[in-house]
Order: sequence, then structure tokens, then C-alpha cells
Amino acid sequence: MSTNSNDPTPVGVVDYILFSGMLVISAITAIYHGFAKGGQHSSSRYLLADRKMHFLPVAMSILVSFTSPLSLMGTPAEVFVYGAGITSQLIAALWFLPLLAFIFVPVFHDLALASAYEYMELRFNFALRITVAMIFMFQSLFYIAACLIGPALAIEAVVDFEFLKTLLITGILGTFYTAIGGIKGVIWTDVFQFFVIVATLLTVIIIGVSKSSGIEEVFRINDDNGRLDVFR
Repeated sequence: MSTNSNDPTPVGVVDYILFSGMLVISAITAIYHGFAKGGQHSSSRYLLADRKMHFLPVAMSILVSFTSPLSLMGTPAEVFVYGAGITSQLIAALWFLPLLAFIFVPVFHDLALASAYEYMELRFNFALRITVAMIFMFQSLFYIAACLIGPALAIEAVVDFEFLKTLLITGILGTFYTAIGGIKGVIWTDVFQFFVIVATLLTVIIIGVSKSSGIEEVFRINDDNGRLDVFR
């Protein structure tokens, strides 16, 4: 009997090794930073890593935090269906990111605050701080749910691995290394995941370009199908 090309691929030994390896490394990183040098014995260490982290791992962590599964899966789908119009957001970044870097961030940094919500109380009142924090928590519940459900559905679609298993494993592990390792554990776990994401994207690009007979052919096909029109 022939197998439909759209049927999920059975999970092999290599898949389990790679998946398990990522989980184990993330957990070990959190455990190490959770107990090393006396453990997370203060709120300053747990939430701010004693303000002693180097800027490079922090930058990698922020990048990984904003490069969610939604963007990794959603952006290629967006470009495939609607074209490259989504890249016009880079125009906004040209003025928005310098505004953040040189005006807003220095204010929070010089005040030595733990969060923007603390600034809300200093600038306005405690009630506004609680209100804004609750709104963000409520919004985060939906966002994190989408970040967990999206990859679980994608994995179930391409390999023979149940949706609920992926959901539980990633949800429990994410909660574990965040709770145990504090911000330092999270940052170094993100650094590891940064290299995994970059390696994966490069692999996909290299294989895709190779199978498409070169980068020129990739751009030609997309141009012929109207996917390079940024301002459409």
C-alpha cells in the first residue's frame, strides 16, 4: 500500500535524541543556575541576576523571546500567502528602536527598576501599576497559549507525535526552568535556544536554496508570483 505524502512521518531514534537533548540541556541549565553560588536567595538575583549579566547573552535572550514559534511559522506563511508586505514593519523599526534605546530604556536603567510596572507606581499610583500588570498577565495567557499550541499542532502534522504530549512537555519544561533558574537560568537557556534556532534556520535555507537550483531561482520564483512587492 502506498503512503500518502501528507501522512505524518514516524518519529525515529534521531528525532527522540534531538528532542530529548534539547529538553535535558534546558533543564540542566536551569538547575545549575538555580543552585550555583548559593542559589536564588534574593529577589535581586532571581529577577535581575544581580544586574551583572553581560549584554550579549541578554541581547540573545531578548531576541529569542521575541522570535516566538508564532513568528517562525507565521512569517513564512504570511509571505507565501500575501507577499513580503510584512517586511514594511522594518521601516517603523528604523525610528522606533532608536527611540526605545536612547529615550525610554535609559530612564528605567537609571532608576534601577525591576519592571515598567514599578515605574507606573512611581509616576502615577499603585492602582495603575496593578491594573497594567493584570492586563499584561491576561494578554500573556493568550499569547503563551498560542506559542504552545502552534508548535504542538505543527509537530503533530509532520511527525507521528501526539499534540497533547508536546503541549505538556514544553509547557511543564518552560515552567520548570523559569521557576528554578530565575532570570539567569532563563537567559542562558535562551542563549542555547538561540543557537538551535539559528542553526535550524540556516539548515532550512541551505536545503531550500539547494533544492531550488540557487538563490537567484528562489527570488525569480517569488518575484514571478508577486511575493516580493513590499508595498502591495
